[in-house]
Amino acid sequence: MSFLHRPSAWHIFWITVSILSSILVFYTGWVPNRDGTIFSITSGFSDYLRALDQTGRYASCWQEGQPCFYTTRLPFVPYFHYLISIILGHNLLTHIVAKNLLAYGLTAVVLQRALLERGIPQGWCYLIYGILYLNPFSIRILPTIGGEEGYYAHILFALLIFLSRPSLSTIRLHAIGIALVTLVLIKSTLAPLSVIISLLVAGRMRFVRPALIPVAYVALALFSWSFWSYTTTGHWTHVANISSYDGVNFYKANNPYVLTLYPWFHLDALDFAGLTDPPDGINHDEWMIGTYFKDQAANYLIQDPINALWLLTFKAYTVFLSPVPPAAVYIDSPLSLEELLSQARTPAPWSLKHILISVSIVGAKLLLGISIFAATRAILSGKAKHNAVTYLIFVGLLVTPFIIGFAYTNHLAVLYGLAWLYLAMEMVERAPISSLFAADYPAGGQSGTVNLAAWCCRFGGWRV
Repeated sequence: MSFLHRPSAWHIFWITVSILSSILVFYTGWVPNRDGTIFSITSGFSDYLRALDQTGRYASCWQEGQPCFYTTRLPFVPYFHYLISIILGHNLLTHIVAKNLLAYGLTAVVLQRALLERGIPQGWCYLIYGILYLNPFSIRILPTIGGEEGYYAHILFALLIFLSRPSLSTIRLHAIGIALVTLVLIKSTLAPLSVIISLLVAGRMRFVRPALIPVAYVALALFSWSFWSYTTTGHWTHVANISSYDGVNFYKANNPYVLTLYPWFHLDALDFAGLTDPPDGINHDEWMIGTYFKDQAANYLIQDPINALWLLTFKAYTVFLSPVPPAAVYIDSPLSLEELLSQARTPAPWSLKHILISVSIVGAKLLLGISIFAATRAILSGKAKHNAVTYLIFVGLLVTPFIIGFAYTNHLAVLYGLAWLYLAMEMVERAPISSLFAADYPAGGQSGTVNLAAWCCRFGGWRV
């Protein structure tokens, strides 16, 4: 077992996890692979990346003769892969491996450093990291590229560990600021999280001047991107116009058909049913399109507040309690609205695959519920208060767009990872976890089984 305590063994471990996960998502087709190049990535990023590569402009010009779009995606992912392509070319697998070495390495370095500072044996790095990245949800989602979760999840993991420290040096404050800036430029719904976390850090340090470093980073990022948006489109905003709070995505999540379709059907089915086609006369203006669909959704919610409250409650239920596999049915060909609703009302029987996924979802949501209960209990008891507050802020601000909008497995995988990480860090904080592997027969004649029971009691807060 001494091999596990060598620093080189730890690096071999996380690098192996990173590379094998990259190869897995590439060869299973979990990352779209039309032509083997980085231009295969989806979620609208490939259009921006292609424009950067060919013209140096940040724009999405996806159809000849149609106007370009500029704010449908934030810039981190396209620029990240554009810079990698300058160095390593356009090969898709190369980009997946490069992204994951950086992302998985970030969590690995921060986790190892945190546990070493607490005097926790190196072996626990393997357990915490292994479960975090090799559970069924993480291994399917976190190594992928294109979707934002494959990028921001790792930063959130590192931040949660980082912010568990009782004190923060100036260098660490700069690191937190850079991490928050990255979140701001990956996904617009992470902007509120970044603002609140930066203020939380400043408040923890009583707003002394160094504590404002993360606030300054976030403010600069928000101002810079909003200014670019204003000079490019005439709209002063940070939020992309297809976020959970705006435009087509806001409409997809708030319309008369959501309760029939969601979560079993992917809501992109509304695209194929023609419900998200903009009216003639505005389909050349990205902001007019966004405003039109935002107004459609807002009017639907305002006209019947009771139904709107029920819809939001139902979406909260799907996030925290529903065992239904999200987006189990994906429609990828045109059909009428009547045909779509007919399919949704008479769904096909669950397959063995769906049953296994559902069982995994129940287990993951149970873990999420336990973590929220543990954090709330820690706050009420005054134990590890700043850790618990930070975690609950993470959960609350991540879940809000899922309830206003929608959430699929890729969104929820991040929550499940954070839940495990919070509980694991609390375990090593609140109980001497290294005592689990004390001698089989320690002083006093206790057995290893008694030692394990004593440790569980200490973590639960009971005296032994």
